[in-house]
Amino acid sequence: DRLGKSTIISLIERFYEPIKGQISFDDVLIDQIDLDQLKNAVGAVSREQSFISGTIRENFQLSKPEATD
Repeated sequence: DRLGKSTIISLIERFYEPIKGQISFDDVLIDQIDLDQLKNAVGAVSREQSFISGTIRENFQLSKPEATD
């Protein structure tokens, strides 16, 4: 069976449980890890462009308004 990137991310974020097998980080099963800690430790970047028109600074400030030069 082959899994796509979206499926793997959904499994890691625990949107659903694996049908077979298990997921672990450093030999700790994923369902034993606090979900908030897990979400803070794992990130995904889409290949889709999500920039709006404007400067690079304005795009960065969308997610972090206090960002400095």
